[in-house]
Amino acid sequence: GGGVSKTTTAATLAREFAEQGKRALIIDMAPQGSVSTILRLRPEYGLYNFVSEQSRCENCIVAVCDNIHVMCSSREATKVADDSRENHGHSGVGGRVEERHDRSNGWAACS
Repeated sequence: GGGVSKTTTAATLAREFAEQGKRALIIDMAPQGSVSTILRLRPEYGLYNFVSEQSRCENCIVAVCDNIHVMCSSREATKVADDSRENHGHSGVGGRVEERHDRSNGWAACS
């Protein structure tokens, strides 16, 4: 549900991971693009491109600093993710990100 501090928690965890020398990837799945708004990010590609157009993960991620990266969302991305979840039981995002960024190389995903 809304208003339960998901964005704040994800950003706080990402910062904590970064301070420990780990790399954090925040995947913003909020239709209003909360993380993008807070961090004033205006990416060329994001979650929509990753899910619907099968764009490469690297092209859809914005580096906020060395250890914090964000895959930004939009209303279109949320609709595609919802449709995928209904058809396949999951959004498909996590698996494709993990293919490239598994836990052994220090990535942590927060959504």
